[in-house]
Amino acid sequence: MPFMTRDQILGTPKTGYEEIDLSDIPGWGIVRVKDLTAGERDRIEQSCTVERLVTVKGKRKIKKDMSIEGIRAKFVAACVVDENGTPLFSEADVKALNTLNAKALDRIFTLIKDRNGLNDEDLDVFVENFNEGQSDA
Repeated sequence: MPFMTRDQILGTPKTGYEEIDLSDIPGWGIVRVKDLTAGERDRIEQSCTVERLVTVKGKRKIKKDMSIEGIRAKFVAACVVDENGTPLFSEADVKALNTLNAKALDRIFTLIKDRNGLNDEDLDVFVENFNEGQSDA
């Protein structure tokens, strides 16, 4: 089988979709989830960066840490779409999404992880690599 060309690679579908039936959870129904592009995933991961001012040996420095707080809601906001593929939520909705049923959000997040090749080990490595890659500068 021949290798794909640049044009073939750039011409591949950007995202796919899958529906998840949450009707077993009171108040929920069918939710449509889209795949992430690489840039969307990068933006979510970057949004987990928290900067704080620390003093080390008398010098004030900015330290970057990784926080996975709200990670489910961030991915749900980025991936849940309507029947036309239009996002239902924005980053401004993350706080509200965090107040929803944990079982429902977890099931949506699990589908998102499965469809986008993101697993728990990836999250662990992301946090680990982020912390190891920090410098004192």
